[in-house]
Amino acid sequence: MTRYLLDADVLIRAKNQHYGFDICPGYWRWLDNEHSTLKVSSVERVYEELVAGGDQLSEWATQRRGFFLNRDHGLQASETKVSEWANANFRPSVANAFMRKADYGLVAHAHASGCTVVTYEVSAPRSNKSIKIPDSCKAMGVKCTSPHEMLRQEKVRFVLST
Repeated sequence: MTRYLLDADVLIRAKNQHYGFDICPGYWRWLDNEHSTLKVSSVERVYEELVAGGDQLSEWATQRRGFFLNRDHGLQASETKVSEWANANFRPSVANAFMRKADYGLVAHAHASGCTVVTYEVSAPRSNKSIKIPDSCKAMGVKCTSPHEMLRQEKVRFVLST
């Protein structure tokens, strides 16, 4: 079974664009259902970003605190590996900015648990301005996919009832 960890932007764009709470409640029910089997989750740092928004998505996240996995001692080795990679391949300012974001925690958690990271970010390996999730995943041997690919892989269908 593939387990997925969602980037904050996956949830933010879902709310703002394709799967607004008012137009596609099935998406949000699907997230709840899949989380009940621990197939879809996110991480504590993503929770913090979402709650800071003070909007409907913030309320959704607050009501589903368990959806967001806490950092634990089992992550330390993976955090160290991700940190060492970032520091060895990027300027200190870029590496430090990455490690302050949820992206760092997301990749480290996926590395430690064997999850697939779900993000809209695209690879930019030659960027000297920021570290992209797909590039850090590739360096760590972590699978990474887009939200739409995740839905296709899981054969999700949002069908109108007649």
